[in-house]
Amino acid sequence: MDLLQLKYFRELAYSQHMTELSEKLHISQPSLSITISKLEEELGVKLFDRIGRRIVLNEYGKIFLKHVDTIFNELEYAREEIKEAKKACHKKVILATTGTIFLSNFIIEFLEKNKDINLKQFISNNEEAIELLEKGEIDFAITYPPLKSENIETVILFEDEIMLVIPENHHFSKNREISLYELKDEKFINLVDHYDFRKVTDEIYKNAGFTPNIVFEGELSLLEKLMKAGTGVALVPKSIVELYSDFPAKTLKLKEPKFKWTIGFSWLKNKYMVETLKRFKDCVFKYYNIK
Repeated sequence: MDLLQLKYFRELAYSQHMTELSEKLHISQPSLSITISKLEEELGVKLFDRIGRRIVLNEYGKIFLKHVDTIFNELEYAREEIKEAKKACHKKVILATTGTIFLSNFIIEFLEKNKDINLKQFISNNEEAIELLEKGEIDFAITYPPLKSENIETVILFEDEIMLVIPENHHFSKNREISLYELKDEKFINLVDHYDFRKVTDEIYKNAGFTPNIVFEGELSLLEKLMKAGTGVALVPKSIVELYSDFPAKTLKLKEPKFKWTIGFSWLKNKYMVETLKRFKDCVFKYYNIK
Protein backbone atom coordinates (compact mmCIF):
# COMPACT_ATOMS: atom_id res chain seq x y z
CA MET A 1 0.00 0.00 0.00
CA ASP A 2 1.11 3.57 -0.56
CA LEU A 3 0.20 7.01 0.77
CA LEU A 4 -2.10 7.75 -2.17
CA GLN A 5 -4.21 4.68 -1.35
CA LEU A 6 -4.31 5.69 2.30
CA LYS A 7 -5.27 9.24 1.39
CA TYR A 8 -8.14 8.08 -0.83
CA PHE A 9 -9.33 5.65 1.85
CA ARG A 10 -9.26 8.35 4.52
CA GLU A 11 -11.14 10.84 2.37
CA LEU A 12 -13.75 8.22 1.50
CA ALA A 13 -14.08 7.10 5.12
CA TYR A 14 -15.08 10.62 6.13
CA SER A 15 -17.20 11.50 3.09
CA GLN A 16 -18.68 8.01 2.49
CA HIS A 17 -19.74 9.21 -0.95
CA MET A 18 -17.84 7.81 -3.92
CA THR A 19 -19.20 10.15 -6.60
CA GLU A 20 -18.67 13.39 -4.67
CA LEU A 21 -15.18 12.34 -3.62
CA SER A 22 -14.10 11.41 -7.16
CA GLU A 23 -15.22 14.87 -8.31
CA LYS A 24 -13.36 16.52 -5.42
CA LEU A 25 -10.17 14.57 -6.16
CA HIS A 26 -10.52 15.07 -9.93
CA ILE A 27 -10.29 11.36 -10.69
CA SER A 28 -12.81 9.04 -12.26
CA GLN A 29 -15.13 7.05 -10.01
CA PRO A 30 -13.87 3.70 -11.45
CA SER A 31 -10.25 4.68 -10.67
CA LEU A 32 -11.18 5.56 -7.09
CA SER A 33 -13.13 2.32 -6.73
CA ILE A 34 -10.19 0.25 -8.09
CA THR A 35 -7.78 1.95 -5.65
CA ILE A 36 -9.98 1.11 -2.66
CA SER A 37 -10.53 -2.45 -3.91
CA LYS A 38 -6.76 -3.03 -4.20
CA LEU A 39 -6.29 -1.75 -0.65
CA GLU A 40 -9.01 -4.08 0.63
CA GLU A 41 -7.45 -6.96 -1.28
CA GLU A 42 -4.07 -6.28 0.32
CA LEU A 43 -5.62 -6.15 3.80
CA GLY A 44 -7.74 -9.21 3.18
CA VAL A 45 -10.96 -7.59 4.40
CA LYS A 46 -13.66 -5.23 3.18
CA LEU A 47 -13.40 -1.76 4.69
CA PHE A 48 -16.80 -0.50 3.56
CA ASP A 49 -20.24 -2.01 3.46
CA ARG A 50 -22.30 -1.14 0.40
CA ILE A 51 -25.90 -0.33 1.25
CA GLY A 52 -27.71 0.42 -1.96
CA ARG A 53 -25.88 3.32 -3.54
CA ARG A 54 -24.33 4.29 -0.24
CA ILE A 55 -21.10 3.06 1.29
CA VAL A 56 -20.60 2.88 5.03
CA LEU A 57 -17.36 2.36 6.96
CA ASN A 58 -17.56 -1.04 8.68
CA GLU A 59 -15.78 -2.27 11.83
CA TYR A 60 -12.64 -3.23 9.92
CA GLY A 61 -12.66 0.17 8.26
CA LYS A 62 -13.00 1.93 11.62
CA ILE A 63 -9.98 0.04 12.99
CA PHE A 64 -7.96 0.84 9.89
CA LEU A 65 -9.03 4.51 9.87
CA LYS A 66 -7.76 4.97 13.44
CA HIS A 67 -4.25 3.91 12.35
CA VAL A 68 -4.39 5.82 9.06
CA ASP A 69 -5.30 8.98 11.01
CA THR A 70 -2.26 8.38 13.22
CA ILE A 71 -0.04 8.03 10.14
CA PHE A 72 -1.23 11.29 8.59
CA ASN A 73 -1.08 13.12 11.91
CA GLU A 74 2.51 11.96 12.38
CA LEU A 75 3.36 13.15 8.88
CA GLU A 76 1.91 16.55 9.70
CA TYR A 77 3.85 16.69 12.96
CA ALA A 78 6.99 15.78 11.00
CA ARG A 79 6.35 18.62 8.53
CA GLU A 80 5.92 21.10 11.37
CA GLU A 81 9.04 19.86 13.17
CA ILE A 82 11.08 20.08 9.97
CA LYS A 83 9.71 23.57 9.36
CA GLU A 84 10.81 24.68 12.83
CA ALA A 85 14.21 23.03 12.43
CA LYS A 86 14.60 24.73 9.07
CA LYS A 87 13.87 28.12 10.64
CA ALA A 88 16.49 27.50 13.34
CA CYS A 89 19.00 26.26 10.76
CA HIS A 90 18.46 29.38 8.68
CA LYS A 91 19.56 31.50 11.65
CA LYS A 92 22.89 29.71 12.05
CA VAL A 93 26.26 30.08 10.32
CA ILE A 94 28.87 27.35 10.73
CA LEU A 95 32.44 28.50 10.08
CA ALA A 96 35.65 26.48 10.09
CA THR A 97 38.94 28.35 10.44
CA THR A 98 42.60 27.47 10.67
CA GLY A 99 43.12 30.43 13.00
CA THR A 100 41.07 32.82 15.10
CA ILE A 101 42.93 35.87 16.41
CA PHE A 102 42.78 37.97 13.26
CA LEU A 103 39.02 37.29 13.09
CA SER A 104 38.13 38.70 16.50
CA ASN A 105 37.24 42.23 15.37
CA PHE A 106 35.20 41.02 12.42
CA ILE A 107 33.27 38.46 14.48
CA ILE A 108 32.46 41.05 17.16
CA GLU A 109 31.22 43.50 14.52
CA PHE A 110 29.15 40.83 12.74
CA LEU A 111 27.44 39.60 15.92
CA GLU A 112 26.69 43.16 17.07
CA LYS A 113 24.98 43.92 13.75
CA ASN A 114 23.25 40.52 13.46
CA LYS A 115 21.90 39.71 16.90
CA ASP A 116 19.41 37.21 15.45
CA ILE A 117 22.12 34.95 14.01
CA ASN A 118 24.04 32.24 15.85
CA LEU A 119 27.63 31.80 14.72
CA LYS A 120 29.42 28.50 15.35
CA GLN A 121 33.18 28.56 14.75
CA PHE A 122 35.76 25.86 15.24
CA ILE A 123 39.37 25.08 14.31
CA SER A 124 40.19 22.67 11.48
CA ASN A 125 43.04 22.06 9.07
CA ASN A 126 42.68 22.67 5.34
CA GLU A 127 41.97 19.05 4.43
CA GLU A 128 39.18 18.85 6.99
CA ALA A 129 37.73 22.19 5.84
CA ILE A 130 37.52 20.99 2.22
CA GLU A 131 35.84 17.74 3.27
CA LEU A 132 33.34 19.51 5.55
CA LEU A 133 32.42 22.03 2.86
CA GLU A 134 31.89 19.30 0.26
CA LYS A 135 29.72 17.32 2.69
CA GLY A 136 27.66 20.41 3.50
CA GLU A 137 28.50 20.17 7.20
CA ILE A 138 29.86 23.74 7.32
CA ASP A 139 28.86 26.88 5.45
CA PHE A 140 32.18 28.71 5.10
CA ALA A 141 35.89 28.33 5.80
CA ILE A 142 38.56 30.98 6.46
CA THR A 143 41.99 29.45 6.08
CA TYR A 144 45.71 29.75 5.60
CA PRO A 145 46.66 28.89 2.96
CA PRO A 146 43.56 29.54 0.84
CA LEU A 147 41.66 26.37 -0.08
CA LYS A 148 42.09 24.95 -3.58
CA SER A 149 39.49 22.48 -4.89
CA GLU A 150 37.43 22.24 -8.06
CA ASN A 151 34.26 22.07 -5.94
CA ILE A 152 35.07 25.12 -3.81
CA GLU A 153 34.95 28.85 -4.46
CA THR A 154 37.70 30.89 -2.75
CA VAL A 155 38.50 34.59 -2.57
CA ILE A 156 41.54 36.18 -0.93
CA LEU A 157 40.58 38.20 2.13
CA PHE A 158 43.97 39.78 2.70
CA GLU A 159 47.70 39.29 2.51
CA ASP A 160 49.33 40.03 5.84
CA GLU A 161 52.94 41.06 6.31
CA ILE A 162 54.97 39.10 8.87
CA MET A 163 56.84 41.39 11.26
CA LEU A 164 59.60 40.81 13.80
CA VAL A 165 58.62 41.97 17.28
CA ILE A 166 61.39 42.77 19.77
CA PRO A 167 61.47 44.35 23.27
CA GLU A 168 61.82 48.14 23.19
CA ASN A 169 65.23 48.01 24.88
CA HIS A 170 66.58 45.35 22.51
CA HIS A 171 70.01 45.97 20.91
CA PHE A 172 68.35 45.93 17.46
CA SER A 173 65.62 48.38 18.49
CA LYS A 174 67.13 51.22 16.42
CA ASN A 175 66.78 49.19 13.22
CA ARG A 176 63.80 49.68 10.93
CA GLU A 177 64.29 46.38 9.12
CA ILE A 178 66.47 43.35 9.57
CA SER A 179 67.40 40.01 8.04
CA LEU A 180 66.03 37.21 10.18
CA TYR A 181 69.32 35.31 10.05
CA GLU A 182 70.90 38.11 12.09
CA LEU A 183 68.75 36.91 15.00
CA LYS A 184 69.76 33.24 14.82
CA ASP A 185 71.33 33.44 18.29
CA GLU A 186 68.34 35.18 19.86
CA LYS A 187 65.71 33.62 22.12
CA PHE A 188 62.40 33.24 20.30
CA ILE A 189 58.80 33.23 21.45
CA ASN A 190 56.46 31.12 19.35
CA LEU A 191 52.73 31.76 19.15
CA VAL A 192 50.87 28.47 18.93
CA ASP A 193 47.34 29.51 19.85
CA HIS A 194 46.31 29.43 16.18
CA TYR A 195 47.70 26.45 14.34
CA ASP A 196 48.04 27.94 10.87
CA PHE A 197 50.52 30.59 11.98
CA ARG A 198 52.78 27.98 13.56
CA LYS A 199 53.17 26.48 10.06
CA VAL A 200 54.08 29.93 8.76
CA THR A 201 56.81 30.58 11.33
CA ASP A 202 58.28 27.09 10.88
CA GLU A 203 58.59 27.74 7.15
CA ILE A 204 60.11 31.21 7.66
CA TYR A 205 62.79 29.87 10.02
CA LYS A 206 63.58 27.07 7.58
CA ASN A 207 63.92 29.53 4.68
CA ALA A 208 66.14 31.74 6.83
CA GLY A 209 68.52 28.82 7.30
CA PHE A 210 68.45 28.20 11.05
CA THR A 211 66.52 26.47 13.82
CA PRO A 212 65.38 29.04 16.40
CA ASN A 213 66.02 28.72 20.11
CA ILE A 214 62.38 28.76 21.25
CA VAL A 215 62.15 29.56 24.94
CA PHE A 216 58.38 29.87 25.12
CA GLU A 217 55.36 28.62 23.12
CA GLY A 218 51.99 29.97 24.17
CA GLU A 219 49.14 32.42 23.86
CA LEU A 220 49.32 35.83 22.23
CA SER A 221 47.84 37.31 25.41
CA LEU A 222 51.15 36.60 27.19
CA LEU A 223 53.28 38.28 24.53
CA GLU A 224 52.84 41.75 26.04
CA LYS A 225 54.26 40.66 29.42
CA LEU A 226 57.04 38.64 27.81
CA MET A 227 58.10 41.64 25.73
CA LYS A 228 58.12 43.91 28.77
CA ALA A 229 60.30 41.36 30.53
CA GLY A 230 62.68 41.14 27.57
CA THR A 231 62.13 37.37 27.33
CA GLY A 232 62.68 37.08 23.59
CA VAL A 233 61.71 38.09 20.06
CA ALA A 234 58.76 36.85 17.97
CA LEU A 235 57.35 36.72 14.48
CA VAL A 236 53.83 38.17 14.42
CA PRO A 237 51.41 39.16 11.63
CA LYS A 238 51.20 42.92 11.18
CA SER A 239 47.39 42.84 11.58
CA ILE A 240 47.77 41.26 15.03
CA VAL A 241 50.24 43.90 16.19
CA GLU A 242 47.82 46.59 15.01
CA LEU A 243 45.12 45.21 17.31
CA TYR A 244 47.07 46.71 20.24
CA SER A 245 47.31 50.49 20.28
CA ASP A 246 50.03 50.59 22.97
CA PHE A 247 51.89 47.34 22.38
CA PRO A 248 55.12 47.53 24.45
CA ALA A 249 57.48 46.39 21.72
CA LYS A 250 59.27 47.49 18.57
CA THR A 251 58.31 46.03 15.20
CA LEU A 252 60.85 45.56 12.42
CA LYS A 253 60.31 44.70 8.78
CA LEU A 254 62.04 41.56 7.53
CA LYS A 255 64.54 42.10 4.72
CA GLU A 256 64.60 38.37 4.12
CA PRO A 257 63.05 35.95 3.90
CA LYS A 258 60.03 37.89 2.64
CA PHE A 259 56.77 36.16 3.46
CA LYS A 260 53.08 36.98 3.03
CA TRP A 261 50.46 35.34 5.18
CA THR A 262 47.56 34.92 2.74
CA ILE A 263 44.09 34.30 4.15
CA GLY A 264 41.29 32.82 2.00
CA PHE A 265 37.49 32.75 2.37
CA SER A 266 35.78 29.69 0.90
CA TRP A 267 32.37 28.13 0.30
CA LEU A 268 30.95 25.29 -1.80
CA LYS A 269 30.45 26.14 -5.48
CA ASN A 270 26.82 26.53 -6.59
CA LYS A 271 25.69 26.32 -2.95
CA TYR A 272 22.19 27.66 -2.41
CA MET A 273 22.49 30.33 0.26
CA VAL A 274 19.60 31.23 2.50
CA GLU A 275 19.32 34.84 3.62
CA THR A 276 21.42 34.27 6.77
CA LEU A 277 24.36 32.90 4.77
CA LYS A 278 24.09 35.72 2.24
CA ARG A 279 24.27 38.24 5.08
CA PHE A 280 27.39 36.61 6.52
CA LYS A 281 29.10 36.47 3.13
CA ASP A 282 28.18 40.10 2.39
CA CYS A 283 29.56 41.16 5.79
CA VAL A 284 32.85 39.36 5.12
CA PHE A 285 33.17 41.00 1.72
CA LYS A 286 32.36 44.45 3.10
CA TYR A 287 34.67 44.14 6.13
CA TYR A 288 37.64 43.00 4.02
CA ASN A 289 36.75 45.28 1.08
CA ILE A 290 36.28 42.43 -1.41
CA LYS A 291 34.78 43.55 -4.72
